[in-house]
Amino acid sequence: MSYCSIYVIDKDGSAREYRMFSNSWGGAARIWSALWDHYVRDPNKEYDSWMHGDQNKLWDLPKSLVQKGCITPAIVLISTFDRAIVKREKLSDFTAALRQFDKQYPVEFDTANHLPTWADTIDEIAIKEPECIGIGFFQTSVAEDLWYEEDQDTGEAIPYNVLSDNRHFSVYKHLDDLLDNV
Repeated sequence: MSYCSIYVIDKDGSAREYRMFSNSWGGAARIWSALWDHYVRDPNKEYDSWMHGDQNKLWDLPKSLVQKGCITPAIVLISTFDRAIVKREKLSDFTAALRQFDKQYPVEFDTANHLPTWADTIDEIAIKEPECIGIGFFQTSVAEDLWYEEDQDTGEAIPYNVLSDNRHFSVYKHLDDLLDNV
C-alpha cells in the first residue's frame, strides 16, 4: 500500500523522515480532492477529478483562494507542493490550518484522512524536536522522494539539505507573496 511521510528538517538543514502514514490517499490526495470538488469541478461533467482533469487548475488555485480571502485552504494546498517546508515558527499556525481545513472540508467516515493525525504529529514534533527548523512532506510513495538526492560521487541516497540547496520553498513565504499581489 502507498504511504506518505512527514519529514523533520534538522538544525543542520538535512531532512529526515519522522513518521510514515499508510495509504497516501489520506494526505495530499484527500486535500486535492476536497479542493477540486469545491472550487474546480465542472458540474456539467459526469465525472470530473483532479486525476483526469487539467491539474494546472489545482496548482494555480492558491492565487484565486487568496484573492477570495480563503487563506486556510491556500495554506494547506501549498503545503502539498514539492519541497514545501513549514518553518518552525509557523508550526502552530499550520496545525491550526490543518484542523480548520479538516472541519471545513470533511470526508466520508470510511475515507482515508491523515490531517488530524498530521496536526497531532506536528504538535509532537514541536515539543520533542526542539532543534528542528521546520517540516516537510513526502506526499506519496508512488513518486520520487524529493527529500533524498543521489550523491554524485557514491551514487548513494543522501538527505536533501535546505541550507545548501535552494529547490525548496516556505509555505508561509509563498502565501505572503500571494497576499502582496492581491
